[in-house]
Amino acid sequence: MIPRTTIPLVALFLLACQQPPTRETLHSQLPERPYSGVVRAGHTYYFAGRVGVSDSTRALTEDRTAAEVRNIMESYRALFDELGLEFGDVVQGNVFLADVTDYAEMNAVYGEYFPNPAIFGTDAEAFRQVSHLTAMLAEAVGTAFLACFVFALTEPRNPEAPRFMVPLFIGLAVSIIISIVAPLTQAALNPARDFGPRLVAYLFGWGSIAIPGPRGGFFTVYVLAPIVGGLFGAGIYQAVVRRYLPRAMGDELTEVGRPEEVSASV
Repeated sequence: MIPRTTIPLVALFLLACQQPPTRETLHSQLPERPYSGVVRAGHTYYFAGRVGVSDSTRALTEDRTAAEVRNIMESYRALFDELGLEFGDVVQGNVFLADVTDYAEMNAVYGEYFPNPAIFGTDAEAFRQVSHLTAMLAEAVGTAFLACFVFALTEPRNPEAPRFMVPLFIGLAVSIIISIVAPLTQAALNPARDFGPRLVAYLFGWGSIAIPGPRGGFFTVYVLAPIVGGLFGAGIYQAVVRRYLPRAMGDELTEVGRPEEVSASV
């Protein structure tokens, strides 16, 4: 029986690959296991979960989360090599922890095995390059652009705007902004989108990992900065773009200001 200790368990890997299927089921290396270690359906591989035992000794490295995670990942690496795959082929992985407070230690090792699409990486050097101020500016500028785009696309003074295409254009704007900002901050752009899940995670036991987060500063980066950026983007639109658009009929009547002038003109 496995003792209850801090055991990260990588439960499932789904891999998309281009290799032609040659086998449908690959059984576990240990015959006493009552399940298949790898099952292939079409071009997708499903891998059974593993615990952090050493492949050579079959023993747990107790109370050492990082060592157990490395045992798991090296075990998968050997299996991937056997199948002609690599960690870059993984499209989903599930991790189970006995204690959620070990997440940071687990994630530090887990991330070493995957190619990182971000510009700056995830190590200590990356943290130094993406400072707290840089993160705030990224969220603020991204939200400012988004607010400006939304105002422009929904502007009633712009009769040429294709109204039926507005949702598509807003979605494209969000995609472009996320592609630029996400490598730095994951691009919340909306305080509720970050704070809601963060609050739920905190209430369900994630503690300081959720609030204030591993590096702190979640309020200024993911709440304050988007609010300021949204106000700034809306202000820029009003001052630089909207004032030069032709006035709608409703605007003209509203801005006359004196009821007698409206009645006189009628």
